[in-house]
Amino acid sequence: MTRRHRAPKRISLGCLLSSLLLLLIPHTAQALLLGPIEFLPTLELTGVYDDNIFLRAEGTPLLPVEEDFIGRIIPAVSFAYSRGRTNFLLGYRNEFLFHKNFPERDAKGDNHGVNFSVAHAFGPRSSVSLDDSFRIGTDISSIAAGGLEGQPQAGILPRGRDYRTNDLRLGGTHAITRRWDLMGEIAYQYRWYGSSLEGQPGDALQTETEDHLESIFLTGAYAWTPRHALTARLGFSHNDYDLRGRARYLTASVGYRGQIAKPLNIEGSAGLQYLNEDSRPDTGIPRQESVWPVADLSGTYALGDLSVLAAASVGLSDTSGFGGTAIRRQVRLSVDYRPWDPFGLRAFGLYTKSDSTSDDPRDALDLEAFQGGCEGTYRFNSWILARLQYTYIDQDSFGTIGGTYNDSRVLLSLILSLPETIR
Repeated sequence: MTRRHRAPKRISLGCLLSSLLLLLIPHTAQALLLGPIEFLPTLELTGVYDDNIFLRAEGTPLLPVEEDFIGRIIPAVSFAYSRGRTNFLLGYRNEFLFHKNFPERDAKGDNHGVNFSVAHAFGPRSSVSLDDSFRIGTDISSIAAGGLEGQPQAGILPRGRDYRTNDLRLGGTHAITRRWDLMGEIAYQYRWYGSSLEGQPGDALQTETEDHLESIFLTGAYAWTPRHALTARLGFSHNDYDLRGRARYLTASVGYRGQIAKPLNIEGSAGLQYLNEDSRPDTGIPRQESVWPVADLSGTYALGDLSVLAAASVGLSDTSGFGGTAIRRQVRLSVDYRPWDPFGLRAFGLYTKSDSTSDDPRDALDLEAFQGGCEGTYRFNSWILARLQYTYIDQDSFGTIGGTYNDSRVLLSLILSLPETIR
């Protein structure tokens, strides 16, 4: 009996194109359901062009400005549980980076992140929540996301320092009456950065640092109408920078939040911060005590497809990783516009000016920076999102924090999740 040999199957270009078109057909996308638990894996694929990957100043012969193309892959997975008054989330992510011109800077699964959160409502008047974020790895490539969180991001660093960080927050709310609300928050941050053992000529090597940052805040709110409320806030923070010093500050402020008109919401506060700071033992400078202003004001205007956020703030801020306290002033603006459902546009800007609270010139933390950019997003369907983003950073550093440089980045990302619900 003669056995027929089947020819190997070949996938034609038309078949590949047809498969791609099927992926782009809109349909419902949810997590994989494992009983009451939702399981959601995601994959982010990003191509990055950076014209100054080492964040160097122009005109320095020994340290020239270098550009590079970087591929970034971020797999992530999350488990979510929601039943009655209890919500639970556990997530994990990793990061892979591949450089074209500097492959020695590649990171192949070295950066791990775990997020955990749980919230429970005891009834219509009381609730409690716990959030924790842990990261471990090598900070060889912190790419700015182009958001408005904090000061401009550090960018792609010239070399890696091992790190371990943990952010823990416990919060609770209680409605005392229909008009009186009480909110409390306890936070703890841990920052450990290892020493950098290698560098190029002219690079300053960094030593190991370990910071413990603790804070507790209590906020009360009184709503004299459904749209207007007065707030009062009292808090204490303690920053332990190990051998580099310690800072303790007490914060007290009063504020207002409300809806001025239907599309406009305003929130703001003003007060004082008392700083008690110990310098490093080797400086010979005695303990410093001072009083600083704290204030913030933000407004959100949303009308149809247009949303505008403007905010300004001033107050004390830790410089974790450098060991000191600075008075930071910020102004931020973002404009979001969605002309049609799958397409979105955004423009953003952030100006930051930080001045050291210390009189020791070796602890100079003065910095002035601007970060701005724009991005466009397009959702092919509910489980495929594309993002194109441009970010520009102009930073002037007058001390030990950060550096002086200009940096431009272009990011093109594709974010994938599960294509359909499986029950």
